[in-house]
Amino acid sequence: MKNYTMFQGRIKRNMVKYVKNISDQLRIVKSCHVNATSGHFGVKKTVAQIKERFLRIGVWKDAKDLVASCDQCQRMNKNPIVTVTELHPIPVHAPWHHWVEAIPLPSKCSVGVAQALF
Repeated sequence: MKNYTMFQGRIKRNMVKYVKNISDQLRIVKSCHVNATSGHFGVKKTVAQIKERFLRIGVWKDAKDLVASCDQCQRMNKNPIVTVTELHPIPVHAPWHHWVEAIPLPSKCSVGVAQALF
């Protein structure tokens, strides 16, 4: 029953249309992704919506390019691409290897600080 729908009380067969014109192809991809009823779904759901009604070549590439360039999808993406660095050991220092020295300053001026440091 997937290929049939009820229309005005009659059962009609869903016809898939082949789209040749490039501007129409891009308009269809955009309408299946950007329109209010489309919901900015990802590549798979956008392609599924297109394949329900249209037959065309290169639908995956166009849908992937559109989703990748969609500003709203990029802002709301919950899984940003994160580069993972190689793991490496953290050097452990011996106790009291690093320490802090506190020197009382006679004044806060630059000359007083320089005299205390050098």
